[in-house]
Amino acid sequence: MNLNSPVLRCEGDYELIGLVGRRLLRNMCELATLIICVVVSQLVIIVSLIIAFMCQHLIKIISLRFCFKKKKKKNKGSESKNKKKKGKVQRLKGSCSNKW
Repeated sequence: MNLNSPVLRCEGDYELIGLVGRRLLRNMCELATLIICVVVSQLVIIVSLIIAFMCQHLIKIISLRFCFKKKKKKNKGSESKNKKKKGKVQRLKGSCSNKW
């Protein structure tokens, strides 16, 4: 097959497309593939960021509930004893106000 001829022929002698048209079509297919890959990768990044923010928010809610439960279970009688002994109330290690 002569590559310089303007028309490529397939086995059944049907005219397909000119040499320039075939190259253009191949370049367009490569460009379309590249665009699809970029769009899919951007969507994956956006979805992963959304999931990360949702998980962070959920962890924050759970930890705040845990902190409030600790505060509710605290006995006021022991607080008054601590005030008498040391002059101020002892804070829990890793208190909730410092975490968030």
